[in-house]
Amino acid sequence: MYSWNEEEKAEEERRTHVISLESAVVQWDTRRPFNTLMKEEKLYAHFLSRAAWYGALLIPVQTSPESPAIFALLHDMFRSNTIPVVREIAADYCFFWEEDFQELLVYTCGIFTNGGNYLGYGDTKFLPGLSLQKMNSLLIHENVKFNGLGRRNARDIWGAVKYKVYSLEEREKQLGLGQQGVTTYFSPNCTPKDAALVSRFMMAYQIDPLNTRVFKVDPNTNPTFDRTKRWRNMPVLPILMKKPFPPDTRYEVLCS
Repeated sequence: MYSWNEEEKAEEERRTHVISLESAVVQWDTRRPFNTLMKEEKLYAHFLSRAAWYGALLIPVQTSPESPAIFALLHDMFRSNTIPVVREIAADYCFFWEEDFQELLVYTCGIFTNGGNYLGYGDTKFLPGLSLQKMNSLLIHENVKFNGLGRRNARDIWGAVKYKVYSLEEREKQLGLGQQGVTTYFSPNCTPKDAALVSRFMMAYQIDPLNTRVFKVDPNTNPTFDRTKRWRNMPVLPILMKKPFPPDTRYEVLCS
């Protein structure tokens, strides 16, 4: 059991991983400069922004396992419900104080800005400032619409990641390789030595590491291989490693 001292220390550390309510949200009015552009320039700017948006959807996948889920949930919730409607449901049915709702908005902005639940500068995990109980009660409430995901699917997605969203285990505090942090580029059983070996291979064949996922396949860790089946619709480049690489070990590089 925790002592009061330990609980206070844990809460103090948790708060260091919460984005401050004092953080500014800046809205840029681009109408005037946009209207000074020629027709072709407007079209270029428009399609460039659309390409940037669709390309940015890859970032949560590259950040952490739970990032795509929380990004999709919050994005769909605020597309399907206006902010005043979400605020009313939160206050009337989910016991939100106004500060709780502001914490929700700040966390949502953090997810959208950073493309996931790790800071783009610093690579440290940030948590919602409101309690898990209140976040849960809002996301599963019957009056909250999820027009894109569907309510049942949204509940299932949230149920699968909610504890990860709030978890702050030592390894989860920052992005990194192996036991030093969280990464979606390498399977958890990959070491820095493995990463160096595969990186040399990819450089030799001019494969961009930013568009790959590496899974270390070992006869003793079959579940690692099973995870690759989720990517069966993507081209897979199996690399059979021989000496001086570890025997009975194979690395699979998934190229997106």
